[in-house]
Amino acid sequence: MTDAVERPGRLLPPTYWFGCALLMVAAHALVPAFRWGSPPATWFGLALFGAAVGLAGWAAWSFRRHDTTVHPFEETSRLVTDGPYRYSRNPMYLGLATALLGLAFMLGSLSSILVLPLFLWLITTRFIVPEERALEAAFGEDFRAWAARVRRWL
Repeated sequence: MTDAVERPGRLLPPTYWFGCALLMVAAHALVPAFRWGSPPATWFGLALFGAAVGLAGWAAWSFRRHDTTVHPFEETSRLVTDGPYRYSRNPMYLGLATALLGLAFMLGSLSSILVLPLFLWLITTRFIVPEERALEAAFGEDFRAWAARVRRWL
């Protein structure tokens, strides 16, 4: 992705995920709004977290299978539209967001869930929008047709 390649040294998406996960734990501990602690919510959170890891892994494997990079600051060699990319243009980011949602359910408070919109905004503005610009520049009509068929998140 040409646009992204020009800005090396930026933080990678997992760094944003980890920072938001820490914010969730802090929000849960310091601002305990509407807590729940039921085992079903914890198990649901674990299931979400596991599904998120599976989705992100499937998406990364799809990139590797097409011999293109998963690194957001490197130029992509192919437009991947199969596998999880049939359902979401950003399944790796969707996996990270779902893992945060799972963590929030495991923690058991509304205050931790309120960090999720921050993560979505950061990932969208810092990664998705520039990546989509670069993909459109590189793949033109193929990207536009795929983007018209497949939603950004779900």
